[in-house]
Amino acid sequence: MDAKTAAEFFDRDLAWLREIAKNLGLQNIEVLGERTVTFLVRWRGRILRVVMRGAEDYPLSPTSVRFCAEGDAADDGPEHWPTGVSGINQSERFVCSPGFAEGHQRHSDWPVVPDKNRIHGLAQRLVFMLGGVDAVG
Repeated sequence: MDAKTAAEFFDRDLAWLREIAKNLGLQNIEVLGERTVTFLVRWRGRILRVVMRGAEDYPLSPTSVRFCAEGDAADDGPEHWPTGVSGINQSERFVCSPGFAEGHQRHSDWPVVPDKNRIHGLAQRLVFMLGGVDAVG
């Protein structure tokens, strides 16, 4: 897939993410760069910043997802990751579910399904894994 097509897929999925953001409890959706988006969620009284980075052939390859400091999208230390959530490994900093790049790196036997790699679906899955997020005020 060429870069232009990947960018078109990402832009379309970003529009879908913006459409469902309020229903999911996502706040402050912001594009950080090519195929990279961030948003905030309020979870158990704290703010979590999620950074999603689509691969060069988005959505054919899994998407990288990190939890980062609210004020610094580059700081993904373990203290910024949610704790006690099945499928989210705080100490090794990865989401263990199909579609998330870091999960696929640990489970090479998982099939890669492009529809599972898309940012709007991954955001929905994260909210589900977190057991929901606090309502947007």
